[in-house]
Amino acid sequence: MPEGCTAIVTNPPYKYATEYVLHALRLLPTDGLLCLFLKTTFAEGKERYQRIFGVTPPALVLQCSERVLCAKNADFDGMIAGGGSAVSYAWWVWRKGWSGQTTLDWINHPTAQQAVQLELF
Repeated sequence: MPEGCTAIVTNPPYKYATEYVLHALRLLPTDGLLCLFLKTTFAEGKERYQRIFGVTPPALVLQCSERVLCAKNADFDGMIAGGGSAVSYAWWVWRKGWSGQTTLDWINHPTAQQAVQLELF
């Protein structure tokens, strides 16, 4: 990781998301931020809870209140013509070394301004 880098922001392949979280948290310095754009279903799963959430929960989950178009091969027109997206997404935010309860907030919504005001940032 480059010297002085204190944040990782990415949209990893979903099937490797658990490994991305674990690897990124090893790389980051204390208080470093990890921000991942993932499906909301990332919250599910016994193994994921045991490996990640039960050990180092995210400090913040910013749920998209509207459907986000994530088109394969940038085929947004085809996706829109097919009815849009049925997939729900969120930004998952970890601060290395942080412990406490995860805060859930919404973005694409008027109250999303609250997330910016959290002491976490």
